Amino acid sequence: MTPYPHLFTPIKIGGQLIKNRIFSAPTGLMSYTARGHLTTENMAYYELKAKGGCGVVTLGESIVHAATGQSHDRQICLDDPHVLPSLTNTARAITRYGAVANIELSHGGKYAGLASAPLMAPATIYCLPGKRSWRCPRS
Repeated sequence: MTPYPHLFTPIKIGGQLIKNRIFSAPTGLMSYTARGHLTTENMAYYELKAKGGCGVVTLGESIVHAATGQSHDRQICLDDPHVLPSLTNTARAITRYGAVANIELSHGGKYAGLASAPLMAPATIYCLPGKRSWRCPRS
């Protein structure tokens, strides 16, 4: 007797049949382009999750409104029509192995807008030796 007898059995949620009960957690990758598009490496990453046997593969940190919702500059921007081809190719790569493509809708909430906000602090911010240090506009 296995402790999870239903793990590899199909399940129907709403009208969607899922091949098993293994759901990959939403993963936001810091290698998206600065415009919020997926790269070929990103697509391959999600495809490998599907190839590995996940029933549902979830893309993470997908911002619904980039102008007000981004908390950093490496998030999928769903309101940009130019992101559609990379999303379509990623969904095709995921479904090629019988998995369901899923997406996490996100908004930065109180952290939104920080990606483009000027850096402000009570004093100069210093980084590790050899790294860039910033002068704050109002320190």
